[in-house]
Amino acid sequence: MPDVPPMIRQQQILSEISRWAAGQGTPGWDQMQVHLTARGRAWDVGFVVRHGTRSTGWVGPVEPGGPLQADADELRQVTYRHPVGAPQSAIVTLGATGWPDPRISMDASFNYDDEPHYVVDDQPRVSAEDLVDDYSRFPRTRAATPAWVLERVQSAGLRLPFVEEPAPPAPDWSAGTAEDAAATVGSQTDETVPAREEQTLPSAERAALTERPADIDLLVDRDGIPPSDGRRPHQRRGRIDGRASWRDILVSIGTPLVLVDGAGVWVVVRRAAGFADVVVGVVEQTAITTQGLPEVSVHPVSGHDPWELADADAHLELHYLSVPGPVEEVLEAAHDGHVWQRPATRGVAPDNAAVRAALAAHEISRDQRGLETPRA
Repeated sequence: MPDVPPMIRQQQILSEISRWAAGQGTPGWDQMQVHLTARGRAWDVGFVVRHGTRSTGWVGPVEPGGPLQADADELRQVTYRHPVGAPQSAIVTLGATGWPDPRISMDASFNYDDEPHYVVDDQPRVSAEDLVDDYSRFPRTRAATPAWVLERVQSAGLRLPFVEEPAPPAPDWSAGTAEDAAATVGSQTDETVPAREEQTLPSAERAALTERPADIDLLVDRDGIPPSDGRRPHQRRGRIDGRASWRDILVSIGTPLVLVDGAGVWVVVRRAAGFADVVVGVVEQTAITTQGLPEVSVHPVSGHDPWELADADAHLELHYLSVPGPVEEVLEAAHDGHVWQRPATRGVAPDNAAVRAALAAHEISRDQRGLETPRA
């Protein structure tokens, strides 16, 4: 198998897990949460399934050596980040509409810092021995170690094998070329790229760099309802070459989440405190391949290089906005620098009995020049 960028492989694994999980519940479910919890080298899988207002949950061990364990192990490897290690647990959330032939959407979040959420009261807890084994395979610095991990390990009389600074760099999102990533994902790209014009960003959009940096720190976020504690576990971080184009970046990232059985359109904006949002591209998921990869079409629309929109510390935040509109209209708005919005519905009668009666009377008497609202 050719080298696959970690973020693309992450999406592929999540699609494989989602297809397996979708068949585990009774048909007709509305939402399914799949909780994957690592206990050393073993895994537990829990389900919380909602039918309307009723929810049920159960949990069990993952079969050692089976395909789900292989997927879960690899998912941990590709989501490892220095210095915060690998996630202790992951939640894959599926939504289903349109039974008996449902359209299924998928989202995922990764828990790096908190003790896992246990689906049932008697679910096995992560032990001190499990945590020591984790640190031998997915090292962290002491500063990046959560308090509950320190307390559990120290209470058992054990020690964690911390790594010291300097430590190995984080996995590079941009592994391989943009062409490799495009071939792997099955991406389709615009034949025409916005012409590079000698122009200056308006003051409301201008960032701080005056020359291209060697690298850019990238933060990827998307719209959605964050957890009650305010965290955004679906955020992704990485480092890219300062020479990267918008096409390189959008192809490498792919989609912010994978629609397992459908399509989606996202407008990508540069977001920074104190600056206006800047539309930089449109990403369209068109299908899912037989290998579980999203087929993605990327459409860069910005006439400026990515580094020009980074801040003074070479940080660049991209925010994906889900836009349920025709891709042609979404693209037209993006090229004009706007995020597409659904047109307001016109011609719908107000839901007011008195007004409806007046409109009916006006229809009968077309020579009437005004409306009189009937008095009670």
